[in-house]
Amino acid sequence: MKLETIIILSPALNPGENGIVVGVAAVFCMSSVEADAQAGALWSSSDQQDGVTPEEGSRFGENHAMIQRRTRERMTLTALLESRLCPKAIVPQPEAGGLTSPKMKRRPPRTDPSRVAVASFGRAERARAQEEGAIRLGQPHAIFISGVAGFVGSKLARLFIDRGYPVVGFDNLSRGSRENLSGLLTNERFIFEKVDLSDANAVRSRFLNCHSRILISEVWHMAANSDIPAGIADASVDLRDTFLSTFNVLDSMKEVGIPFLAFASSSAVYGNLGEAPISEDVGPLLPISNYGAMKLASEALISAAVENWLDRALIFRFPNVIGVPATHGVVLDFVRKLRSTPNKLNVLGSGRQRKAYLHVNDLIDALVYLRENASERLGYYNIGPEDKGVTVSFIAETTVEAVAPGAGIEYGVEDRGWTGDVPRFSYDIAKIRALGWRPQLGSADAVRKAVVEIVGQEGHL
Repeated sequence: MKLETIIILSPALNPGENGIVVGVAAVFCMSSVEADAQAGALWSSSDQQDGVTPEEGSRFGENHAMIQRRTRERMTLTALLESRLCPKAIVPQPEAGGLTSPKMKRRPPRTDPSRVAVASFGRAERARAQEEGAIRLGQPHAIFISGVAGFVGSKLARLFIDRGYPVVGFDNLSRGSRENLSGLLTNERFIFEKVDLSDANAVRSRFLNCHSRILISEVWHMAANSDIPAGIADASVDLRDTFLSTFNVLDSMKEVGIPFLAFASSSAVYGNLGEAPISEDVGPLLPISNYGAMKLASEALISAAVENWLDRALIFRFPNVIGVPATHGVVLDFVRKLRSTPNKLNVLGSGRQRKAYLHVNDLIDALVYLRENASERLGYYNIGPEDKGVTVSFIAETTVEAVAPGAGIEYGVEDRGWTGDVPRFSYDIAKIRALGWRPQLGSADAVRKAVVEIVGQEGHL
């Protein structure tokens, strides 16, 4: 193998805190065995700088071995050397308070940890790295978003791009659209691939290809089937688009050693628990839709991955989320019905169904807040408004007033809209509130705002 120069952030033990400090060193490696030897040398050097005696150092032998292993796994040093995924790779530390495992507390970094360390390349090496699509100096590592052309995924992509992160996004465009990516597709920090996430070979090959062009440091898995009735009619829909997509994304993450996953789960995992506010630790969890079942199965996969190889994961249990760009949901459904029949609105169910609704802007704010403030290795959070929700009849009346004043509203007789529909639910959000987050809008104001936005999206009658 040709000799390669790799710049790594070398972990070393801090005996005062039994934690980690950061040192930077150039390592010339030809194999993982030599990487171990170099890591050991860096360890000794860092210990001496911190005033650790040989006797004290021996007490930390177990931690030393753990750190060497985590260095190889998390930074995928061996993969970078042997498969040449990214020549002249430069690997940053995870964000403070973000990707760091609670078992490995770190001193606050002196510089922005999302930025790639700067090294001195020769002119020929820099030209070759850029020619082969390797990560550029001074550039943050990328964030991967599945379902990037959808309702939530497209919002996340814009936010991360605005914060200076490159974004790699996959979507099969079954619900999402290229229109939702307007302005992103021409952005040099955005890479989009149309990929069927249920196709394991396609996901693996395209994911590894993107990772070779710019190293991915975290994954936001937002893709899933969002049509619950369709999943009830055909169980393979949620098996394919909700569960297998999660399995395949995790499998690709494991292959390249990506340490952090953020996952969009759902209130559907809880099943029908009546009107009492639902907390995260209620149980048993008995979903009543295939969508909820596959979301819960995906949560179980993630839990097993954290136990086995994944450093950290956050699970977000979404409520009913509304706003634009709308791809599905009750408000969009009502607006489109009134465009088709302006004199009448037919409503599934009695209209007495009561649910919590969260505006998508509040949701995005909560996701990023948890990324920066949650500290568990496996965190799971309800995200929602602080009230008990609004009725479907309120949403129908608000939409009629905005779109077709005077139109009649005809309700069904059932207490739910369709098989698998949970007619009443609200969240207990004490867990996320304890971290300091609260939504800006309640359910009623979120509905009013979403109606105006979606009418604008769909055009006036």
